[in-house]
Amino acid sequence: MPFGTVQILIRPDFILPAAAIKVFRVAAITQDISCTVISDKVIFSGTLVLDISWVRAANNQVLVTRETAPFSGFVDIPGVKPGMGCQLFPDVEHVTFHLIDPRTIKTTGIIFIDIVVNSVPFTEFGEGITRVFDPPGFAITTN
Repeated sequence: MPFGTVQILIRPDFILPAAAIKVFRVAAITQDISCTVISDKVIFSGTLVLDISWVRAANNQVLVTRETAPFSGFVDIPGVKPGMGCQLFPDVEHVTFHLIDPRTIKTTGIIFIDIVVNSVPFTEFGEGITRVFDPPGFAITTN
């Protein structure tokens, strides 16, 4: 079976609904994955979903905001043809994040996708795995 791999770099900025004093965690997963086989290529698209945990500046309340960012791309796979089926297995490899002002979060995500093409016109998408990303040096402590 023909196969390929690709990495996607995605760099969305998000606006929080209120001013924050810090962002301390981001959980990431891919959703709405789709693919199409054309001559010698597979075109894919999906959505990166981020659950952003942050602290509101006004009252130190911890909140979680869900944000989404679309992504798309293609991978060259010689010999594949229209009508063939494809399977995608996405993995969010890494997400970095930081506040660039009290309401704006800059994020960078790396998504790794394994793609398998077969002769049967069948499309299947691997389950997304939620990954949690903490900033360097982050630790949860209890008293």
